[in-house]
Amino acid sequence: MRREPRQRRSREKVDRILDAAVALVVHEGYAAATTTRIAERAGVGLATLYGFFADRRAVFRAASARNLDVFLTRLERLMEGAGFAHWWEAAAAGFDEYVRMSRADVGFRMVLFGDVADDRLLAEGRRNDEVVADRLAELVGEQFGVAVDERLRTALLMAVAAGDALVKLAFERDPDQGDPAVLAEARRVVQGIFERGARTGAAGPAAHPA
Repeated sequence: MRREPRQRRSREKVDRILDAAVALVVHEGYAAATTTRIAERAGVGLATLYGFFADRRAVFRAASARNLDVFLTRLERLMEGAGFAHWWEAAAAGFDEYVRMSRADVGFRMVLFGDVADDRLLAEGRRNDEVVADRLAELVGEQFGVAVDERLRTALLMAVAAGDALVKLAFERDPDQGDPAVLAEARRVVQGIFERGARTGAAGPAAHPA
């Protein structure tokens, strides 16, 4: 963003801009979500939009980052409240939360973590799934006190990449709820990656701190 919104009214304008961008993708597709159309739908002047965002790409980077923050916040609450014994149990439950959010919010599902615009949107020069996996690794490290090492990052990256591809396929086959057979297989794949990582010692001891 060109500048962070400081006042409540500015934050509300930014939220309207992001909501408008997502709504245009849902109803008309990414190509229709020009900065002019986004500003019109948000009820702000084009100059206001450009005061916060350099271009359409920047708008969708912010919308994607917002999605990721919401997902990680929900996952953190889940980890704190569900009493998981090990990190891989919590990570597998994170997949279930991802599916729930995809079912409940078509805008979340279509914009996700940036791929609607570019597979390297969240951070310049890095794949979106790498950024997501690193954020997940940080959360797992904080919640379970495990080492955020290369094995943990790789296990999470494989799970993010495989899970995302299969969830997309599931919702292509059933746009409302996701094809249950594909989602069930996706969960098995993701859980298998985590369990194999645990057996090979990814992140070392992985019990949740008492």
